Amino acid sequence: MKTQFGPWASFAVLTLMLTVTGCQNTAEGIAQDTNRNTQVVAEETREAGQKIEEGVEQTGAAVKEGAETAGAAVVTGAKKAGEAVENVGERSEDLTRVKAAFAANAKLSAFQIDVDTMADGTGVVLKGSVATAEEKALAERVAKQTLEQGKKVQNQLTVGR
Repeated sequence: MKTQFGPWASFAVLTLMLTVTGCQNTAEGIAQDTNRNTQVVAEETREAGQKIEEGVEQTGAAVKEGAETAGAAVVTGAKKAGEAVENVGERSEDLTRVKAAFAANAKLSAFQIDVDTMADGTGVVLKGSVATAEEKALAERVAKQTLEQGKKVQNQLTVGR
């Protein structure tokens, strides 16, 4: 027996062949698109990584610079504080010496004479009132003899109680 295929059978075979070929082309197209997209994503990821790395380097440099500046400021502040403490100690020493010398001198009334240190630490200032001009001069002389050489005595004492 002889089998005959009609025109519809030929059409069905042709359609089936085109569909299989089309599917194959579509699968290859999807694979190509996927490969292209993967390459694009990989390139964009690499560029983003470089930008992040550059940002981290810039941030690190800024932090380092800030830390160095802050460190220098701390060192400067510490030096100034040390100098101020040293100056206060020296000024306090001057004040104590002069007050003690006044208290040891029977001709001076240590309670009537205020002794302040000069802000720059270069000497003392005598304030208050004494009974006579001789007492004023004596107070200045005692203060000068008590202080280290080169220290100043500013005599602002008034005469007459």
